[in-house]
Amino acid sequence: MKVITLMIIAISISLSSWAEGPLTKELRQHKEKGSKKKPAEVKKIMTKALTDLKATGIDTKTMKKAPVFSLNGKPFSKFYQEKPVILKFYRGHWCPYCQIELKSYQSYKEKIEAKGYQIIVITPDRQKYIDRFKKKMKVTLPIYSDKDNSIAKKFGITFKLSKDLSALYKKFGIDLKKSQGNIEDELPLPGTYVINNKGVITYAFIDADYTKRLDPEELLKHL
Repeated sequence: MKVITLMIIAISISLSSWAEGPLTKELRQHKEKGSKKKPAEVKKIMTKALTDLKATGIDTKTMKKAPVFSLNGKPFSKFYQEKPVILKFYRGHWCPYCQIELKSYQSYKEKIEAKGYQIIVITPDRQKYIDRFKKKMKVTLPIYSDKDNSIAKKFGITFKLSKDLSALYKKFGIDLKKSQGNIEDELPLPGTYVINNKGVITYAFIDADYTKRLDPEELLKHL
């Protein structure tokens, strides 16, 4: 996990050092409950996939400024120039941890906006799956489709699933080709970035472990 503050300071922090806010607690409980039901072989595949992913150092890379890209034809710079942005990535509508996280951020939407920030969410899901997700989860946050993970790649947080993990996902009924319209078997890390009016990333939470997310309570301390 990599946490960046004050633009140039990179600090690695273990989860235990964070106060357990409502989201962190709910994610932990979901993980503990799910772990009891997972067969040993499934745990083995997922543990190896996480170990291999962490070994790449994907969650240790830092950026000082948001890259150039557009959302539905509008330059991202126009968004943060109007109002500082909390930019979030999520893996897909099928991910229970993403569902829990987005519902939590929805409940904190007014508090975050009161601090002068807007929340923008990005996912590799195709638009129809985004629409279904928002309706099912009762989420009003703006969510944009990132075709082929082109934006996530600019942030350096995209990775390719291992063959074993890809097969396991398919066994679970997770069809990335269908939901993303992409055959590369890639996903983004569920990172969160705080971006000011000049496009500078003043804070970021990135972790290779998809079960760990930035708690809104922790985020509010940095806004």
